[in-house]
Formats: sequence, structure tokens, C-alpha cells
Amino acid sequence: MGCYKALGILFAMGAISSSVYAGTIDTFPPSLALGDTYRLVFVTSATTDATSSDIGTYNAFVQDLANAVPQLSALSATWTAIVSTLAVNAVDNISWLPASDEIYGLDGTLVSGPSSLLFYDSNDGFFAAPIPTDETGTPVAANLVVWTGTSRVGTNTINGCCTAPLGIGGSSFGGVTGSNNVYATWVSHGDTDTEEHFVFAISSELTVPETVPEPGTIGMMACGIAVLGLALRRSL
Repeated sequence: MGCYKALGILFAMGAISSSVYAGTIDTFPPSLALGDTYRLVFVTSATTDATSSDIGTYNAFVQDLANAVPQLSALSATWTAIVSTLAVNAVDNISWLPASDEIYGLDGTLVSGPSSLLFYDSNDGFFAAPIPTDETGTPVAANLVVWTGTSRVGTNTINGCCTAPLGIGGSSFGGVTGSNNVYATWVSHGDTDTEEHFVFAISSELTVPETVPEPGTIGMMACGIAVLGLALRRSL
């Protein structure tokens, strides 16, 4: 029985509760060498409102989505939302140190140089390239609205002026995803915080391992584990 056929049976039986993964995920950017550190980013496939003032609400939202994808769950990474609330700045929430880590999309695209420059380079408030996919590896449509609640430098205020962080009630700031060579901005407009929008998510620091499995190998391993789980379930 082929892997995809077996997985199809498992899904139909309810043995697997994770979502179907539509794209190819590259968790080890090919341009990096053994021992290099880096971080990964995605745009969430699901949406949320911006009514909560608790940064943990948004962090849990992106972590749960990442955990549902076997390739990302296997990294044992902590995923945080790139958002600001009244109490927590985005630049602090993502724990951007060490400053040397480059940031990549799940298809190997370099999204930003060192993470210290994500907010503070000459293009404050812009990615070097738009985040290309959601957590499943599916390409992101152009111009999606994304909650950020943050200034262009990763804070909930700038020059002493409130920038509508998430959870303050009324209106909060959002950004947009980009298309082609169009930069994706952190802050583009405000919106009513009861509206449902996407979120940018970033991983904790990752390290290129000594042995990097091929994407196909990872998929077959996941398939094998799933089939084994079904066999064990039937034997109980």
C-alpha cells in the first residue's frame, strides 16, 4: 500500500487529527552550513481577532499551528507571534538575540538578514522579502491583512505616541503580506480589533544539524510512524 493511500485511510478513520500539508517544507535552508544558527517564519493559515491584551494568546495561537505540522513539531522550537500588545513589544516577544541569526521562510527564502535588523535596518518596518508560505508550506496569497499591533521598529509606541497595539479595544494596527518584489510592511493601516486576520510567526533559534534529512525522507518517516500507530491501534 502506498504511503499516500495509507495516510488517506488513516485520515478517514480519524487516526490522524493534523491538517493536510499542501506544500513542501524546508526546515534547513540549503544556503546554510553545518552548525549555522537561523530562524524560520510563516504566515498563519488561520485567522484570529485582536481583542486579547495577553501576548500569550497570540503566542499559543501560532505555537498550536506549528505543532500540528510534523516537520515543524520535530524541530521542538518555540514559536512566537510577531505582534505588540500594550504590555509587550514585538521586538521583545520574539527574543531577537543573538543578532547573527538570519530569518528564512519555509521554502528556503531569505526573508530578513540578522534578526536584529528585522526592525532596525535602513528599511525599518519592512521584510527583505515577503514571508512566502503558511505553516503547511502553502504559498501565501498577496496582500493578506496580518495583525501586528506594532510600530515599524517593533514597539507598541514610537516617539511617545500610541500605535494601536493589540488588545487595547477599538482599533489595532495590521500589516499586509507582499507579492513578487513588493515588500511586506509591518504597519499599513488600522482595523477594528474584532475583525479576523492572519499573524506572522517566528521560531526560536535553530541550528543546522550534522545530518540533514531530505524532505522526502522526513515525509516517509512521518508516514511510517502514522502507519505504525494504526497497526498498534488495531492490535489493542
